[in-house]
Amino acid sequence: MTRRGFALLLALVALAHPARAQLAGDTLSIVEPFGPGSPSEVAIRVLRPAIERELKLRLLVEHLGSANGDAALARVAAAQPNGRTLLAVTDASRIFHEQQANPPRRLDQLTPIAKLTEGISLALAMPAGSTFDTWDRFVTAAKARPLTVAGFGPSGPSAFFLTMIEQHLGLKFPTLRFDLEAEVLAAMARNGEPGIIATSTALAQHALGHSAPLVLLTSGARRHPMLSDTPTLAEITGNPRQAFTMSVGLYGPPGMNDEQVKALNRAFDAAGKDEAVRAQARRLSLPLAVNDAQVLKETMARTRRVIRDLSQR
Repeated sequence: MTRRGFALLLALVALAHPARAQLAGDTLSIVEPFGPGSPSEVAIRVLRPAIERELKLRLLVEHLGSANGDAALARVAAAQPNGRTLLAVTDASRIFHEQQANPPRRLDQLTPIAKLTEGISLALAMPAGSTFDTWDRFVTAAKARPLTVAGFGPSGPSAFFLTMIEQHLGLKFPTLRFDLEAEVLAAMARNGEPGIIATSTALAQHALGHSAPLVLLTSGARRHPMLSDTPTLAEITGNPRQAFTMSVGLYGPPGMNDEQVKALNRAFDAAGKDEAVRAQARRLSLPLAVNDAQVLKETMARTRRVIRDLSQR
C-alpha cells in the first residue's frame, strides 16, 4: 500500500470511530483506589464491555489502593495527558480528605471527564445475622458496651459520617481503619461488629452471592428506595442538612485537550445507554447515570459546598 493509500485508510478509520481517533494506543487504563466492590470499581466493571466496544480499545483496570485514594490520584496526575490513563473515584472521598488533610495533590487539579453515577449514600451496617438489626437496637447495644466500627480512609467520608453519629449519640466509638471497602466488609464479618460502607456496596452483596450486611442508617437526604424501613441521619437528628452523598467521577491528567475529553464523553455516554450495562447496574444497585464533564464540575462544586457547611457545624 502506498503512503497516500495508508493515510486515506487512517482517515476512514477515524471517520468510522471518531472517539477512537482521539486516543493514541491500543489500551485505556483506569486507576481505581478503593478495590473490588467499591462504587468506583463496580461502575468501571459494569461499563467496561461497552466502553471497549465504543473505543475499540482494551480497557485495563488498575487497583491502586491507599488511604483516601492518594496513590491513585498521584499516578494519574503524573500520567501523559493523552487520554489513556484516567482515575475513577468518588468525589466526597477526596474532598473530605482534602479539606481535612490538605494533601499535595487535589482532585480539581485533574481534568474532569464524566460523571458516572448519581449520589450514593454511606451506610452504617451490621454483619448479616446480627441481633442488632435496627437502628434502635444498635443504639441500645452501643450505650451498653463499646462497639468497634470499621471504616475506610482515616480522613474520608466514612470517618466524617461516624463523627456525625457520635455527636448525635454523645458516644465515642473505637475504630478500625482500612484502605479498601472489601477490608471493611471482611472485618465486619470477622468481628461481628459494625462498619461504614457505601449503601450500594451493602445492597450489591446479595447479588454477588454474599451475605448482605444489615443497613441501620444512611447518610442520604432521603430513605433509599430499596431500604424503606431504614432511617437517615437527617431524620434521626431532625436536621435535613445533616446529609451527604458521593458520586463516582472519571478524571484525566492535567493538560488534556477538549477533543480528547469530548471523545471520552461520547464513548461513556453511549456505554451508559447500553441496555445490558443498565441491567447489570440495576442488579448491583449502582445508580448509573453518565453525564458530561460540565455536570461533573458542577457536582464537585456542590459536594464541596455541602462538605464545607457540614464541617463548620
